[in-house]
Amino acid sequence: MSLNRNWIVISGVALCYSLTGCEGGKEEFKTAAQVKQERPDAGKKKGGHDHDHDHDHGHHHHAPHHGSLTMVGDHTAQIELTVDAEKGELTAYILDGEAEKPLELDQADLEAVVTPDGATEALTVKLAPADAAKQSDGFVGSNEKLKGVTKLKGTLTSLKLKGKEKAEEKVAVEFDAKKAEEEAEESHKHGHDEHGHDEKDHKHDDHKEGDHKHSDEKDDHKDEANAK
Repeated sequence: MSLNRNWIVISGVALCYSLTGCEGGKEEFKTAAQVKQERPDAGKKKGGHDHDHDHDHGHHHHAPHHGSLTMVGDHTAQIELTVDAEKGELTAYILDGEAEKPLELDQADLEAVVTPDGATEALTVKLAPADAAKQSDGFVGSNEKLKGVTKLKGTLTSLKLKGKEKAEEKVAVEFDAKKAEEEAEESHKHGHDEHGHDEKDHKHDDHKEGDHKHSDEKDDHKDEANAK
C-alpha cells in the first residue's frame, strides 16, 4: 500500500512539471518593448520590412503655372518651365523647394540652352524678368523656333540664388506640355476632392448642431410641461 502511494506522488509531481513546470515553470509576462529589445526582429515581416514602419511615399509638388518642374539640388529650389507655343515664348519661374514661393536671384537675367523635341540644334534663349520691378513673375524670352514646340529639354547655363555663395552651373530644365496638362488636371481634381470632403464635414457638423438644438428644445418643452 505504501509503495502504491509513493508511485502516485511521483506520478503527480512528474505530471506537474510536464504541464506547467510547477512554480519554476511559469513564464514571466513581458511587454512589447521588452520583447523587441530581446528580439529586434520581432514584429517584422519577411523581407525585412517592419510592420510598424511608416513608409514615406514622398511628396508630389504641383507646378503653380501649369509648367514642368525640375529640382535643383536637395530641395534647394525648383525651376518651372513653360512654353507659349503660339508666341514662341519660354518662361522660367524660380521657386522654393516646395514649388510654392518665388525665390530671388542674385543676377539680372538668365540664359537657357534648349533643344525642342525632334530638333537637331539647340537654341540659346536670353531670359529677362517679365516684370522689371520684380522677379516673381518669372524670366521670359522668345525665339521664332519655339513656335509650335510642346516638348523640349535643356539647361540654364548659370543660376545664382540670393544668399548663396556659389552659382549652380548648367541646371537641367525641361518642358512637356502633355505631361504638364495631365498634372494640372490631377492637381485640380485633388483640390476639388479636398474641397468636397470639407463641405461634407461641414454639413455633417451642421447636422449635428441642428440635432443638438432640437434636443435642447425638446428638453425645454419637457421642463415646461413638468412645471405645469
